[in-house]
Amino acid sequence: MRPVRLFTPAEADAALLAVRPLVRDVRAAHGRWQESLEEYELIASSLQAGDEEPLRLLEARDSIRTEALLVDDILEQLRELGAEFKSFELGTVDFLSLRQDRPVLLCWRDGEATVGHWHPLDAGFAGRQPLDGAIFQKADA
Repeated sequence: MRPVRLFTPAEADAALLAVRPLVRDVRAAHGRWQESLEEYELIASSLQAGDEEPLRLLEARDSIRTEALLVDDILEQLRELGAEFKSFELGTVDFLSLRQDRPVLLCWRDGEATVGHWHPLDAGFAGRQPLDGAIFQKADA
């Protein structure tokens, strides 16, 4: 089990240097995985009982496996950085923080220049609020 890492907004912004390309890569790999899965399902649904699996089906199956492993690998890299990937669709990432001595999540979305929002642990993206000058501190502060 990896230790919990707490971020200040400045530390989360600094982490974006590594997080941004990983988020773009995982979203692209997930898109390829979905395309391969759709192709596999389309081909498989056209087969009759006893038909031999066509090469396209085998290639789609291999692509599904390859992209799934890549997605898992990138998600693990994000976790190692202390980032929690939240959405393939939105490309959102959360960073655990303390705001006025309460655990919260600093929230970033792919395409944003900086980490400019936070939300309570149970609120999710819909509960995002702008950083408002409140003090975000380290656990040992």
